[in-house]
Amino acid sequence: MEHFDYDGFWKDLIERFFGPFLSRALPELYADADLSQDPRFLDKEFRDLLQTSDLELHRSPRFADYLLDVPLKSGGDAWVLLHIEVQGSGGGDLPFRMAHYRSMIFDHYLREPVALALLTGSRPQGEARIYESSLYGTSIRYCYNCLDISVLNEGELLDSDNPFDLALCAAKRAVLSRGKEHQKYRYLRELTHLLFRKGWPLGDRRDLLLFLARIIALDDETLRCEFTTMLREMGGEDEMPVVTFIEKYYRDLYLDEGMKKGLEEGLERGLERGRHEAMLEAARKMRERGMSIQDIRELTNLSLEDLESVAGN
Repeated sequence: MEHFDYDGFWKDLIERFFGPFLSRALPELYADADLSQDPRFLDKEFRDLLQTSDLELHRSPRFADYLLDVPLKSGGDAWVLLHIEVQGSGGGDLPFRMAHYRSMIFDHYLREPVALALLTGSRPQGEARIYESSLYGTSIRYCYNCLDISVLNEGELLDSDNPFDLALCAAKRAVLSRGKEHQKYRYLRELTHLLFRKGWPLGDRRDLLLFLARIIALDDETLRCEFTTMLREMGGEDEMPVVTFIEKYYRDLYLDEGMKKGLEEGLERGLERGRHEAMLEAARKMRERGMSIQDIRELTNLSLEDLESVAGN
């Protein structure tokens, strides 16, 4: 889980189910948004803009997680900037960072953003949900929206007809089952059964199942095989595209893991061989300078066979 791409996961999920996401997180904006048009994702443009070659001013590219321009039903130039920060349990002083991001966004676009903090992990006890500053009569109070996964009602999420809610429930359960493979498997199996009973379009079910498999990541290969077997037994002919999609995902995952392991083993073998050859070359030079075999062995830890080959040369 420590290598899981949370940023990529949530961006893919929000982009794929943008309407359902807005409905859950920002219902007022959802009512006014023109969902017949795609929002414009501006976060890469914004990050690229803020990069600098000045080492004194350089910042990490992770300025703001997501920045979108959302069209409104009123048409024309009526668009709203939406800033989304996905925040787990790490990272300090979230209110300050939210205010900092707001300042940079306004400075570039001269528009106030709608801001949302999507909290996917427990935050420090007592952390505020607003930013406040007061200095000699000058005061600032910055409030932003929060969607805290930990306080969402699981029963409500499971009963919901909103596909984004099912993904939120999976994220909530991923935290609860971290490091517990069989519990992850039970959660994944239960949510998959529920997903297959929903009347959502086939493409939505396929993509949601991929999100479930990504966020509740089974590390145990045997349980992955059991899960794909369960999918084949569950899915009728109409569901086979969903089943084969997940089988391909796991197959590619196995391939990636196998390639990574092979590269690591090959690199280690190459490094070991390089170290051995370097020691042999050092031993040759020591021998040329008249050092005894015993002294060379103590310095290099080479075997007698290796030292005999050096002596023979």
